[in-house]
Amino acid sequence: MAEMPSPASRGRLVVTERALGKVVRHVLRDAPGVATSHAPRVACDIAGDRARIDVDVAIEWPRPAVEVCQAVVDALRSRLPREAGLQPDHIELTVVDVVAPAATATRRVE
Repeated sequence: MAEMPSPASRGRLVVTERALGKVVRHVLRDAPGVATSHAPRVACDIAGDRARIDVDVAIEWPRPAVEVCQAVVDALRSRLPREAGLQPDHIELTVVDVVAPAATATRRVE
């Protein structure tokens, strides 16, 4: 049986901006405090193995915006190299809305 060539000689991974946007949305979906009821706007630019990411998100009330934003940035910086093979050079995060969490209480009919 022939031996498999080394990974470096097999080719390279190319991640499109569209695919990177999907990875970013997946990371946002897992971030605590980001409102999943509002679809985030994500724009990505890739140059080599570097990425610039612009994101507009809604956050849940009464979460502190600074804490939610820092958690999102930290998650993107740690997960994008592993999941997309790209290092985020710049992350621009804008909070565009603050929303109340979904009502979980049941209504009582009188």
